[in-house]
Amino acid sequence: MKRNYRVATFTLLAVVELSYIAGIAYTLLINEGDCNQPLRLWLKALCLVYSVHFVLLTFTEILTPHCANFLSSKICAVSAAFNTMLCIVMFAWFILGNYWYFNRDSLCSDDFYEGEMATFIILIVYYVFLGSTCCLGCLMVIFICLGCGITNRAADY
Repeated sequence: MKRNYRVATFTLLAVVELSYIAGIAYTLLINEGDCNQPLRLWLKALCLVYSVHFVLLTFTEILTPHCANFLSSKICAVSAAFNTMLCIVMFAWFILGNYWYFNRDSLCSDDFYEGEMATFIILIVYYVFLGSTCCLGCLMVIFICLGCGITNRAADY
């Protein structure tokens, strides 16, 4: 059962990452001008990070079931370390992307419209996930506090 959830999560994440990679690559290929170089650099690096994460995730998912428990745990630990580093890079890149997007050259908006829209959509998705994570974190803290209150009172009965 645990394996099924892992495969389903991997499949969903792989589809999302491949969609990002394909969308960003298509956007950069159809418009190869010189306008808004920071946004182009942001999209290229984002595509690279997603590609590295996709390869790492695929490699981990292929190797983990076929390795012994000791080696499997080592592979998962290395994968988790790389994922943590990629998340830190992505958070910093998200902040930089916001800065570059809101300070873009407005004279180039017509020349790099596709790239600006792709950047805008990616930033919106990031904001939605960031807000969802904060709300879920707050809910988890509330449920933990309620659970502690319930279990502490159980001894009185």
